Amino acid sequence: MNLRRVMYLTLAIICVTGCRSSGAPINYYLIDPINSPALTQEQGLSVEIRDLHVPQYLERFQIAMRAGSNQLVFSDNHQWAETLQKNLMRTTARNFATLLNTADIGTPLSRSSSRADYVVEIYVDQFDQSTVGPVVLAGHFQIIGGQPYKVLATQSFSLSGDQVSQGDYPMMVASMQKLLFEMCNSAAVEIVHAEKGKETNHK
Repeated sequence: MNLRRVMYLTLAIICVTGCRSSGAPINYYLIDPINSPALTQEQGLSVEIRDLHVPQYLERFQIAMRAGSNQLVFSDNHQWAETLQKNLMRTTARNFATLLNTADIGTPLSRSSSRADYVVEIYVDQFDQSTVGPVVLAGHFQIIGGQPYKVLATQSFSLSGDQVSQGDYPMMVASMQKLLFEMCNSAAVEIVHAEKGKETNHK
């Protein structure tokens, strides 16, 4: 390694170290599942979350916030501890497990060996906070079931959380956690209704 390259590497290390030491610490966040009573006492349902799609702007580790019309800002000091899509997928699975009283929840991250009774596809169009408004979770989901599979329900959602002060990221993430659970509850209710309808038809 020649002297010039050594000097460049040394300067780069000093620059990176200096930037890290002089800047504010990075805070990392996760959206966790919420414990709640099950919607049904029946057990043994198998559910697959086939897809949970998030828009590309949410695929960054920096937390996004809307700063006005057609404008986003990303925080370098407040970041997701993992990709938001993976976090939402895992947390949605755990929310479903609680709401539907079952441990048999399959995802692309954790496959189930059984044929799913119901397949869920979730499409998130917006999941962020405006600097002058609450957190918004918007999109739609589909519930698929039957033999052969068919779409049983398609439902749009546009959910707003409590007003959160600008820059209060812990409260912002807590609001996002509640909205995700609310969406999961709506999807789980559709599955419970479909299951009750199937039982009625068999009588």
